[in-house]
Amino acid sequence: MKSKPLCRNGYSGGILFLFILAFNLSSYAGVNPTPIYESHNYRMVFTEQALEFVGEGFTEVTPQMVDQKIGAAYEQLFINGSATNERIVFDAVGGPAGLKFVKDIGSDDIRSEGMSYGMMIAVMMDDQAMFNALWGFVRNYMYHPNGTHYSWSLQDATGYPVSSENPGGDFHYGEGPAPDAEEFFAMALIFAHYRWGSAGGQAIADYQYWATHTLGLLRSNTLWNGSMVRFTPSAGFTDPSYHLPAFYELFQNWDDGISDNFWQNAANTSRSYFVNAADETTGLFPEYSEQNGDPHFESYNELSSHSAFDSYRVIQNMAMDHAWISKDNRMSTLVRGVMDFYNELSDPDVTPTFWDFQYGAVYGLQVGTTGDEFYRTTTPNPNSFPANANPWPDRADSPVLGLAAMNAVGALAIDDEHVKYFVRHLWDQDPPVGGGRYYDGLLYLFGYLHLAGYYRMYFEAEGTTLDLSMDTGRVTNQGTPIIHWRDPAYFTGAGCPQGENIVSYQWEMDFHTAGYPSIGPEPLTLLENGRWLGSIDPVFESHDDFTIYVTRVCDGASGTREDQISGFVDPSGYVKDTFGNGVSGAKVVLWQTNTSDINSTLIQVPQDSTQMAVYNRNNPDYTSTTGHFGWDVSPNHWYKVVASAAGCVNPDDHSDYEVETPLMFVGPEITDLDLRLYCPYQGKLSVKVETYMDWGYGYCAQVDLHNSNSWALDWLTSFDTEGEVYIFWGADYNQSDRKVTIQGLESNNELGPNEGLSINFCATRNPEYDISVRARGTSGSEMVRLTVGGQTIAQWTLSSNFTTRTYSTELSGGINIEYVNDYGYYRDVVVDYVEIGGIRHQAETQSQYSGSASGSGNCSNGQNDGWIHCNGYIGFSAFK
Repeated sequence: MKSKPLCRNGYSGGILFLFILAFNLSSYAGVNPTPIYESHNYRMVFTEQALEFVGEGFTEVTPQMVDQKIGAAYEQLFINGSATNERIVFDAVGGPAGLKFVKDIGSDDIRSEGMSYGMMIAVMMDDQAMFNALWGFVRNYMYHPNGTHYSWSLQDATGYPVSSENPGGDFHYGEGPAPDAEEFFAMALIFAHYRWGSAGGQAIADYQYWATHTLGLLRSNTLWNGSMVRFTPSAGFTDPSYHLPAFYELFQNWDDGISDNFWQNAANTSRSYFVNAADETTGLFPEYSEQNGDPHFESYNELSSHSAFDSYRVIQNMAMDHAWISKDNRMSTLVRGVMDFYNELSDPDVTPTFWDFQYGAVYGLQVGTTGDEFYRTTTPNPNSFPANANPWPDRADSPVLGLAAMNAVGALAIDDEHVKYFVRHLWDQDPPVGGGRYYDGLLYLFGYLHLAGYYRMYFEAEGTTLDLSMDTGRVTNQGTPIIHWRDPAYFTGAGCPQGENIVSYQWEMDFHTAGYPSIGPEPLTLLENGRWLGSIDPVFESHDDFTIYVTRVCDGASGTREDQISGFVDPSGYVKDTFGNGVSGAKVVLWQTNTSDINSTLIQVPQDSTQMAVYNRNNPDYTSTTGHFGWDVSPNHWYKVVASAAGCVNPDDHSDYEVETPLMFVGPEITDLDLRLYCPYQGKLSVKVETYMDWGYGYCAQVDLHNSNSWALDWLTSFDTEGEVYIFWGADYNQSDRKVTIQGLESNNELGPNEGLSINFCATRNPEYDISVRARGTSGSEMVRLTVGGQTIAQWTLSSNFTTRTYSTELSGGINIEYVNDYGYYRDVVVDYVEIGGIRHQAETQSQYSGSASGSGNCSNGQNDGWIHCNGYIGFSAFK
């Protein structure tokens, strides 16, 4: 019998996070160890990555700024904007009174797509009156009289919509259903049930009944070919943007009256379909495709085989699935493919400016120079690409807002350096006006809601708990959110249950060490989405446990509720470039000695050493998207941190590929480490590596460089390679893991515009070996990770039966099997054995057990029995 409590994050009574400057394995780079469905922690990406430009400078974006901007956009598009140029929601004519509809301005009709999107946005904005007005319209005018479906388009007798601004004839039902709208109808109704509760009697406000009924229609409308959603009941093809695996997972949980796994199968099918539908060259998705993923052309839609308007939404669907559910790491890879395509559409003839380093140059925009030019095709439509687009299409205007909004949502799934530029680009855009405001406006609001942390899953009656959620996207190996001590921190909590009002809502922060003063009590403030915001100013430099106590008082039956957030303050440092930007993915290595003698021998603190706190025992480690790194280490030793990054050198000595701190004594804590690297912008410097001699355990290759910029380059670049380089002709080089950084010699270090250079190297290959892992979970939902030398080889979900997985690698170092998504009483991992290069190592004979592995079920003591009861690992032999 396990002795730990059933609670989020494995802690009783609240959320645990760390106020540290550390970044282990980003949860947004592969499969989330703590998907939002389990953690309830929604990122505030705008506050992490956006910048607000003020005069000639900029300031960081706060949640208050985000809330104000979302509220203004919602007000303009849904409530009080100009009917002729801004608003997309209009009052319906005739009874019942008070109904509203979303109008497709460009097509001049009413579509189930827009109605379902409008309902979802109203739920997220806690606007029940708007939701009921839209849902009432759908129920009265779009729900077919025979009860079989919701009409995808609704028009008057002359084929046009009816509104108070344009009175006309009676409403007429259009053609058959569109499954994407029915998916959104069902999901919005489920969320409405949990946010506001349901009335009875199948009334408009009986959200629970209509959600279940709509799911039944969705399943029975011949809208599926097995577990593959169709475009329409009569279509043999599909639309990539109709695939919503995150919704299907939630439908499976809701639709508990069914005896099959229909929705789970649909989710799995959609994820595999995305892989097939993504173009191999560009990563883009067509508007329509065959069920095998091949582009499909329909004569009534000239863009149907292109990546066009519907295609914009696919990246949102994949990123949402990754962030919310995270069962398939291919989703983040596909998101990266789309974002890489648009990131690489930059202008080779524009010299970058300082603003480009701060703001980015996505979509071919060079902020501070051209600012309004975007490379894409001009035929058949300037807002589309062929799925296998030429990466240098014709010049057109700036990207449409809906595309920009959806691409920015990709930040939920990957943390590559250029992602923040998509976020900053969207932040700098105002809500759309004019003829294109319907589609762009809805996607704009979706993008803002996602990146503000406002697009949420509601699957418990709101207000019954405080449902505390914090803003960070950085987590430890155990899935614990991380915040740095010198950054402001934010969290949100749920308001009172429906029908009750807040009397008071406040937080207090206590440090556990005598002498540190408490902070607060401070009030939480109401947000536009109905939740409440707690804002914590940067705390003083400290190294201590703390607890934030949150108290909500309601005027109804729920009365006073309390919850808490526990954490730890431990500062460390940043790796930045010479412009002051954080360097993402920089390698940081912690060295230690027992003497202050700068000439003494330093040793690298071993990977997984107990000299480092359990939440980060990676050494080397890698920085976050903002350049954060750090460890909590044993005091009374001298330490040094050494940093390096691909494509960067020491700014004071370009022949040195590393920078380092002085030797430091950790007795009091060390704060504000600031390591600077020179990482020059290379623009359109292409690097092509081709092997010309290969003898199995080694090879030689030619590296072709070409400067497509309009300016000369003092070139410095990097590339991935296999094996270990042992000689390079024509370049100075440095290798770190698979990354090789190269720079020119005195004779060839400058490449003029449109000039090329060929250089050569030879490398040895490390022999590959196999690692086989035999393991099972007790529930069949446990996620484990295989690491070698601190690098992830694979991550997968176990079944409840023993299965064996085999992976090949050439990496060396300690081999760990890590359990990463513990969530409650009924999840455990059992490891039978690991075979390394054909030699079997039984788990129960290993000595490296983290505190999470124990025969008694107590997470504080390790034991040699092959069980992992909480997030942690079993360590096997080092392999060289």
